[in-house]
Amino acid sequence: MDARLISSLTHLTGMLLLAAALAIIASPQLFACIRLYAVHSLLLAATTALMACHPHLEHLWIPALITLLLKSIVIPQVFFRMIRRIGIRREVESYINIPFSLILALGLLFLSFYGTAHLWESSSIEEKGFIPMAIATVFWGMLMMATRKKALTQIVGLLLMENGLFLMAVTLTS
Repeated sequence: MDARLISSLTHLTGMLLLAAALAIIASPQLFACIRLYAVHSLLLAATTALMACHPHLEHLWIPALITLLLKSIVIPQVFFRMIRRIGIRREVESYINIPFSLILALGLLFLSFYGTAHLWESSSIEEKGFIPMAIATVFWGMLMMATRKKALTQIVGLLLMENGLFLMAVTLTS
């Protein structure tokens, strides 16, 4: 594949990662949160696979495959089985309402881009735009953990934080 096409697809999946994370925060239903987490993990695996197409980054194929299998298939299935076994039928309960959560999430996104602005000029990392995205994803996971009442949605927030840390690690690999 052409290097510019791979770079464009990588950035597209990065933007879709942000959209999926925002959708997790905005979702009022537990099943939707878990499905969106699976989509987020699938996009993370696709981003990792696209980064693996660059020269000298072939070792990223293994984490991309593991992420695809575990995070987008196995973990959501475990969650769904657990929800059915426990018998949870309620919506997601939050300490703050969804519009205010989204405003906080956008503020954290701007904060992460502002805090890493010096990387845009001095860094040699090709995917340096993923660093603020990864930091924002970690912040959003913390936001979910702090604002949600139920333990299962807090665990989804923890898993979202882990996806952000994984994105940061993959970005810094190059």
